[in-house]
Amino acid sequence: WQYAPATKTTQNGQNVYKATIVRDSTYDGPIQVKAIDNASTSGASKNLESAATEAYLLVDKTPPTCISSGGSSAWINASSNPGTLTLTGTCSDANSGCVGNVSKTYSTDISSTTETPGTVYDKVGNSTVCPKNQTVRIDKTKPNVSVSASSQNSSFHTNTANVSVGQSDNLSGVTQMCILLGNSNVNSCNWKNYTSSAQAMSTGRSYDGGSVTYYAWTKDAAGNISDVKSTSYSVYKQCSSTYISGYGGWSGCSASC
Repeated sequence: WQYAPATKTTQNGQNVYKATIVRDSTYDGPIQVKAIDNASTSGASKNLESAATEAYLLVDKTPPTCISSGGSSAWINASSNPGTLTLTGTCSDANSGCVGNVSKTYSTDISSTTETPGTVYDKVGNSTVCPKNQTVRIDKTKPNVSVSASSQNSSFHTNTANVSVGQSDNLSGVTQMCILLGNSNVNSCNWKNYTSSAQAMSTGRSYDGGSVTYYAWTKDAAGNISDVKSTSYSVYKQCSSTYISGYGGWSGCSASC
């Protein structure tokens, strides 16, 4: 037996005694209850007990369980539709029952493999944080790009240029690049794996002193494309027909004649 002090109240003209029973574990079943008076404190030889009566007791000390779902390793970019990802925590509770499931929606830049949809509760207040095991990858920010062109010869501007593309990205990382000659339309790109190494690019010109423009873009792993950047390059002009093999060019070759 567990003894607990009782408090006397009145309900509908009747004396009612209430006692709080403390139980530290989950219980769902019948209990026996009896009342004991306080005769010994008023001179009687002993306290008197009533007959036992049966009641039903529900105690829920067990937190609910939760299963996390909805994560994905696929990147969401600025063009994705929808541009959000929603995680769901599915609650389960065999005792008092769940208040409900929980969800969390992501829409801004993040790269994480330890996300949780939140906390679930049962109907008596026990709670559980849903597992932090979901992957969320959102990158809606364009990468950056820079481009420069230089000659393949230190003495004069050849008609094939070395074109270098620089990049930076805040999250998913640059994976591809595109360089076009005289064309600023990104839809014309034939994307290639990114490299910082200079690319040998034809100018499409003879040694006529003409100038060309190279346009460059980068693309990150999420699929975001940078704004276009450009650089100009001028081919030297052949001012003489005499070719000097040791020099690697034409005699008198310069930016202009």
